[in-house]
Amino acid sequence: MLSALLVAVPACTDGGAEDGENDEFPTGKADGGIEEGSPEALGVLALVNDPAMSASALKSAAGVTTKVANNIVNHRNGADGKPGGGDDDVYDTLAELDAIKFVGPVTLAALLEAARDRGLIPSGGGASIDVMFSPLPAAESHNARIAKLIGEAKTSVDIAI
Repeated sequence: MLSALLVAVPACTDGGAEDGENDEFPTGKADGGIEEGSPEALGVLALVNDPAMSASALKSAAGVTTKVANNIVNHRNGADGKPGGGDDDVYDTLAELDAIKFVGPVTLAALLEAARDRGLIPSGGGASIDVMFSPLPAAESHNARIAKLIGEAKTSVDIAI
């Protein structure tokens, strides 16, 4: 019983969030996980893929341990250890992030919160619907509205006309 309890408690070696060496993210929403491709997943990936996010910045923003921050950034930056090089290996999926040592559900929760704090996840939780009628003056037309949406988009724009 005691050993089971010790396994369930995340390690906090330098005051930050850290999981066991091979802990894994929850599988699917029913288990408290994040679906690949969801706004939450994209926000977390944007956070960890940001070249300006050094290990110390990631530790500060997400409250993860130095070990976790270094593991995440070292993978992303590649063999030369510098962002923006030809050897960078940015995270394409949450599964790739989950494969990093000491990254698991506790770390994911911390990264998710940091992504929310930085505005990388839309707060409305979903799409908005606009209705426009034609004809309108050019500056107010559907073409102008679509151009504005595309210019403001962070990931994608879905439009039906």
